[in-house]
Amino acid sequence: MATRIIDVVDAARGVPRRRFSEDKARIASEAMIPGATVAEVGRRYGVCGSLISR
Repeated sequence: MATRIIDVVDAARGVPRRRFSEDKARIASEAMIPGATVAEVGRRYGVCGSLISR
């Protein structure tokens, strides 16, 4: 699976605001595996399930 880093630039300051890292891509892809639950994946990585759902 290929991953990309996406930078969102804050127009007012011209600085990167967010990064979509490989860790985030891995967590999101694991949550989409059939049979996996968002809560289970969140507990494994120490992340709130609602953040994964977003």
